[in-house]
Amino acid sequence: MKTMQSSDELMLRRYLLGELKGNESRTIEQRLLTDQQCFTLLLKIEEELTDEYVRGILEPRERREFEQHFAASPERRDNVEFAKALRRYLSQQLIPNTEPRRAPKTTMLPAIWRMIPAVATAAMLLLLASSVSMYWQMRQIKREVDLLQVQRTASERQIQELTRQVDQQRARGDVLATQLENTESKPAELKHPHAAAPGSQHQEEITVAYLTLLPGLSRNQDVAATAKLTPLARSLRLELNIGNENYTTYQAELQTVEGEVVWSRQGLKRHGGTVAISLPTALLSRSDYLVMLRGSHPAGASEKAGTYYFRVMQTKN
Repeated sequence: MKTMQSSDELMLRRYLLGELKGNESRTIEQRLLTDQQCFTLLLKIEEELTDEYVRGILEPRERREFEQHFAASPERRDNVEFAKALRRYLSQQLIPNTEPRRAPKTTMLPAIWRMIPAVATAAMLLLLASSVSMYWQMRQIKREVDLLQVQRTASERQIQELTRQVDQQRARGDVLATQLENTESKPAELKHPHAAAPGSQHQEEITVAYLTLLPGLSRNQDVAATAKLTPLARSLRLELNIGNENYTTYQAELQTVEGEVVWSRQGLKRHGGTVAISLPTALLSRSDYLVMLRGSHPAGASEKAGTYYFRVMQTKN
């Protein structure tokens, strides 16, 4: 009768027999990479499964899973064959002699010479036990070396990924610093394309505020691009930096930070490295906005080209 097993032992037993799928299997594999105690327990259960299979005490379902999944590994197949050979040898040594006893022959050999076969058998069994012990020790050492190699490879990959992320953050920081300098020097310029008398109605109608945006900027108040609108501003012209993206046409949507679309335009073209849109200031009643830009290929497929965040500040003059 099998002794009661812990939940970890049962889970590892099911893993070795191929009963775990998907997330359960990946969780066990991740744990084996970091938990030495769990790895040692796995080796113990491998030995128990191999012994139960050789002794023929596995349930029919587990026996099928053992042969189809567990023994699919060449190394495990070798272990099973070794365990079978060892069991056959020990069985042969332990089988009692059933031949009829004959009357002992009179011999002049000393008693010590008659003990030689028994001593030789004991020495052979001792040597065999030592070989088996050494075999399992070497097997465990090999598994531990393989585990260390896997852990080392995983660590190297993590270091490479962290280095890549640091480089990306450093590059983004440089872009944000440049954008901040531009925002502080010219947060929103008021331009008058046509000269007009100060205070005239014509001057109010043509006043335009300009702002250049980079994609993916932070909403941090100290970094975000800000359009400072005076009462004279009638429209806000946004220059959306698109870098090397080159689509046939673009579609822009102005959204609140809650996702409400308040303005949209299709059929936009790029000019140099930017796409320009003009927004009526009457729409800009909030302080925080997002511009969602999508690009279309000649075949008609549309995909995301960039997200731009900016703030609006109403000034008295």
